[in-house]
Amino acid sequence: MLCRHSARALGGLLLLMGLLAFSVGCGRNYKSRGTVKGKVTIDNKNLTTGLVTFTHKDDPGYTASAPIGTDGVYHMPDAPIGECKVTVKVEKPPMMGTKHLKDAPVGPVMPGEKAPTAGKIPKEIVPIPEKYSRAETSGLTFVVKTGEQDFNIPLTEK
Repeated sequence: MLCRHSARALGGLLLLMGLLAFSVGCGRNYKSRGTVKGKVTIDNKNLTTGLVTFTHKDDPGYTASAPIGTDGVYHMPDAPIGECKVTVKVEKPPMMGTKHLKDAPVGPVMPGEKAPTAGKIPKEIVPIPEKYSRAETSGLTFVVKTGEQDFNIPLTEK
């Protein structure tokens, strides 16, 4: 009688362990990502700098960001799969303007090497309303799927 009881308890334990292992394996796959590209504009004018961020609606830790080029285009090869809140942030220009930044070194320089520079600096930084920089107020969403997809982001001043 003890053997039957022990076998039943062992079977129950193995079933419980199997279910636990299965449930752990069914969580979000953080390696599964999509590719999203597009153009960011405000009132039909291309942004010239900034950062686009996708944050998964149900998991604020599941995010990806991509810089906005001087032509308004962004390319995000690692966007989180699923419904995302989208934010766009444009930093205010430095007080001295951007002209002095073009040839400024962007990192340490080894002896005998030429300093790397910032490269393409926009002649004009196109400002956007602050509301677009926060997920709670941007009003922007996109459902990311596996593979490559386009998502243009037309912003407005209002």
